[in-house]
Amino acid sequence: AFWPALLPVYLSLWLYIALPVFLAKDRRELSNFALGCAFMTCIALVVFWFMPTAIPNFTIDTSPGTSLHLLKTIDAAGNAFPSLHVSFSVFACVVLARQLRDVAAPMWLRMLNIAWAFGIVYSTMAVRQHVLIDVLGGLVTGDRRGDKVSAQWLKDGGNPAAHQRDGKRIPMESIQR
Repeated sequence: AFWPALLPVYLSLWLYIALPVFLAKDRRELSNFALGCAFMTCIALVVFWFMPTAIPNFTIDTSPGTSLHLLKTIDAAGNAFPSLHVSFSVFACVVLARQLRDVAAPMWLRMLNIAWAFGIVYSTMAVRQHVLIDVLGGLVTGDRRGDKVSAQWLKDGGNPAAHQRDGKRIPMESIQR
């Protein structure tokens, strides 16, 4: 159902994806998050290029002065599948869940993380920016694989010289930056 009151939840993605950056414990975790985001974006760009999609033209009031006027003015209807709003919220949720677990955050905070991500995912359909297939594509794109691929890239290929000394592998923790 169309629910324009969820527009602030939809827009809160930009605050939500900043949280893993602010909570990153070190440069490696920050790089891992950035590479995961870049990986998801590259996947989406390939899909956008070879299989362009757009959301259906829903009949909703976007006349000036309405809550959705600005959104519909700046957020074009193209490039709907996969939903990057969903991808980024799911990816941020996974990273935040790990960060919160690592610092032994209380359960209510961990549940708030999941609820916030779910709210953003649902809001993409509630404000009629995406349909279910776009959301499902975003879920697949944003799952933990992006995190694993970027971590592997950092570990094995990001900067091979930084990972070896005298031809032998060295732990990242021992590298001074």
